Amino acid sequence: FHQGKIIHDGIVLSLVGSPNVGKSSLMNALLGKERAIVSHIPGTTRDLIEDDLRLNGLHFRLTDTAGIRKTFESIEEEGIRRTKKTIERSDLILFVVDVQDLDLFDQGLMKSKPKKKTVLVWNKSDLVEKTSLSSLPNFGFRHTVHVSAKTLFGLDDLHRKIDEVIFEKGCPHKDEVVITSLRHKESLVGALNAIEKVIVGLESDVSAEFVAFDARMALNELGMIIGTNVTEDVLSAIFSKFCIGK
Repeated sequence: FHQGKIIHDGIVLSLVGSPNVGKSSLMNALLGKERAIVSHIPGTTRDLIEDDLRLNGLHFRLTDTAGIRKTFESIEEEGIRRTKKTIERSDLILFVVDVQDLDLFDQGLMKSKPKKKTVLVWNKSDLVEKTSLSSLPNFGFRHTVHVSAKTLFGLDDLHRKIDEVIFEKGCPHKDEVVITSLRHKESLVGALNAIEKVIVGLESDVSAEFVAFDARMALNELGMIIGTNVTEDVLSAIFSKFCIGK
C-alpha cells in the first residue's frame, strides 16, 4: 500500500533547515529553474514555495519552507509555524545543513526530525576539501548526502538517495499487485488478522463454530473489496469520491 500510494498519489517532499543553508538554491537545482528567490540575507523565504517535480518516473510535490530559528518577528513566526505543519504531512524530508556553519541550534533541530523519512543533506560542499566530507558526522541519520546546490555537485547522489528512502524494500515488480486504496488496505489487513485466528484455532483444536466465525470474518472483509458483501458504510465511502450528478 505504501508503494502503491506513492505511485498513485505522488510524494510530498520538503526542504527543511535553518535560514541561509541553501534550501532555496537546492530547490532551484532540483527543478532546473529559478523558482525560489535566493539571497545571502537569512530569512528570505517566509512562506511555503511549492512546485511539481518529476524524478525517476515519480511525481513529487516539492516544498521550500521558511528557515527555522528563534525569532520575535510575527510574519517570520507564521512562516515557521507553517514549516512545522508541512514537516508533519511530508512523506520525505531533506534536512539541509551548511557544511561550514553547523551550530547547536541546527543539532537541536535534528533531534526533533523523524529520521526514518529524513535525508541529511550537507550543502555547500564545494567550499570544503572533498577529503573532509567523509569525516562529517551523520547525527544518527541513516541517509546522508553531500551536495552543492550552486555547482550541482552530488545531485545524482541525492536523486539515488531519495529513491532509496522511498522504496526502502525495493521498487515493486511490474507484475506485483499494488494497493492504492486505503479502504482496500484496511479490508486486507482485517482479512489477514481473521485468517491468522483461523490458523491458531485449527492448531489449538478450538471448537469448529469459532473457527467458522473467523473464516466468515475473513470472507466478509474480502467481499468488501470484490463487491459480494457491500455495506452502507462501504457504499458511502465509495460514492463520496464521485459526483453522482454526472
